[in-house]
Amino acid sequence: MSWLIDTNLISLCHKRYLPAPLADWLAKNEAECFISTVTIAEMRFGVELADAELRGVLAARVDQTENDFAEAIEAVDTETLIHWKRVFAFPKSIRRTLPCEDTLLAAQCLAKGHVLATDNTRHFAVLKPLGLKTEKPLAG
Repeated sequence: MSWLIDTNLISLCHKRYLPAPLADWLAKNEAECFISTVTIAEMRFGVELADAELRGVLAARVDQTENDFAEAIEAVDTETLIHWKRVFAFPKSIRRTLPCEDTLLAAQCLAKGHVLATDNTRHFAVLKPLGLKTEKPLAG
């Protein structure tokens, strides 16, 4: 089994204290974990939006993430984008909305056979009929 780690969990990796359940989960599953280029883009854009005095620290965190996960960063490819069109359309068909980034991460999971590791499983539950599987590492 492999996992794509949601941006919300990656951001916790650079907090002063990494939650113990997440640290344990990462240690156990590190070899099968991936990060999307979508997450890297979200993090880089967050640096741009940050107050000037925080940008240096945040940019260093993004650089550290890219270094730590260099072998596990997975690009969005054509197969993922084909799945994304389906994933993006589905919530609209049931009068729901999801952020574009979340639909891209879900599509990448479906295209590559990953489980989405997230702290926000309820948010992604709407995509379960499409076959999206989620796991909440912070649940312990």
